[in-house]
Amino acid sequence: MRFTVKAKLAGAFGAVIILSVVTGGVAYVKLNQLAATSADLVARADRLDKANNIQNAVLYQVRAEQNVIIASTDADIAKYVAEIKTQREIAQRTEAEVMAVTSEAGKSLLEKFTAAYDKMNAVEDNVVKFGSLNSNNRATDFWSGEGVAATKGFNDALDAAIAAVNRAPASAESGRALFELQTVRVEGA
Repeated sequence: MRFTVKAKLAGAFGAVIILSVVTGGVAYVKLNQLAATSADLVARADRLDKANNIQNAVLYQVRAEQNVIIASTDADIAKYVAEIKTQREIAQRTEAEVMAVTSEAGKSLLEKFTAAYDKMNAVEDNVVKFGSLNSNNRATDFWSGEGVAATKGFNDALDAAIAAVNRAPASAESGRALFELQTVRVEGA
């Protein structure tokens, strides 16, 4: 049987149409897979971004803790304590958001982080408590005010006692008294 030109053309166009339909179907399936993969990557990127936000909040929190230790005024200390509280809230809120959308493996990792973060916060609370005492700067202020005056009074009293001993006639007792007064001055210094 011989095919006519019309039949050959119809068969060729039919084959091209069938191949186009198959190619379109494969492309449609692959495009759907690509869209699903893209959505998964976007979700992962969002979780990574939130994890970075948690990391930043923890780092800012640690920096504020350091500033509490270094601060010399009560106003600065209060400002840094407020910053610590703000960063804790940000970290905990972001952690809850990540926990809601992560997988079971991710949840177990976040639970490990939460345990370590809670320990860090407990230690940080003690650091803030002791840093808020600001004892070093208060001692310096006390020494600059009352301490200098007390030291001057102590030295003036020693000078008066030494002058009184020097006015007395020279004897072994006056030599021992001068020695003892100088010893008190050295130990006081």
